[in-house]
Amino acid sequence: MTQFFLITLLVFALISAVAIFIATFQIKKTKKLAAEIQTLHDAFWQVKEKAERLQKALDIIAEIEGEANVERKELAETLNSDLVDRANNLFK
Repeated sequence: MTQFFLITLLVFALISAVAIFIATFQIKKTKKLAAEIQTLHDAFWQVKEKAERLQKALDIIAEIEGEANVERKELAETLNSDLVDRANNLFK
């Protein structure tokens, strides 16, 4: 009876040791994954902020290009628009 009790106690001790080892491993793995998730989360928000700034810059560039096109069109419609070309042709 005592041998059975000791064997049972040894088996439970081994099972407990294995369970503690597995739990410790899982905790370390979980902490590592949590840190990686936080890193990816931070990177995602940085990319999102940069994309928003880029979109604002592209909107400003599009607006400026539109204004420049209007000014080019107005300049092309003036009487002196081909003055530079005519002056250059004189020296050819």
